[in-house]
Amino acid sequence: MLAYDTLIRGGTVVSATGRTDADVAIRAGRIAALLEPGADAQAERVIDASGKHVLPGAIDVHSHHREPGFTHKEDIISATSGCAAGGVTTRSRGGRSSSPIRGEATSPALDSRRRRSACTTSRRSSLGRS
Repeated sequence: MLAYDTLIRGGTVVSATGRTDADVAIRAGRIAALLEPGADAQAERVIDASGKHVLPGAIDVHSHHREPGFTHKEDIISATSGCAAGGVTTRSRGGRSSSPIRGEATSPALDSRRRRSACTTSRRSSLGRS
């Protein structure tokens, strides 16, 4: 019997190739296997996804980061927490976001906040503009 960190059981897995009933096995934060439903596997954590769709993380290619400059509206921590709650795992800053001039180093405080964000945050917009 194989052991994983997490098993997502009973869901319908949605991917680029279609939908299929499968159990998702996760090890070290990554999908390790798609298993036949009810496969003989163990995990520290089991999530019952019966009657639900299991989707890959979404990528938001145009989001408006409000830090630095407009943290009264939103900061990196609140923005990425909202993304993660909605299934977004990666976001890229939109072209109108306030940011340092391209090529300039960001502040150590801002870099620290990026490292604590709830999802991956790109420093460039989808169009390559800062």
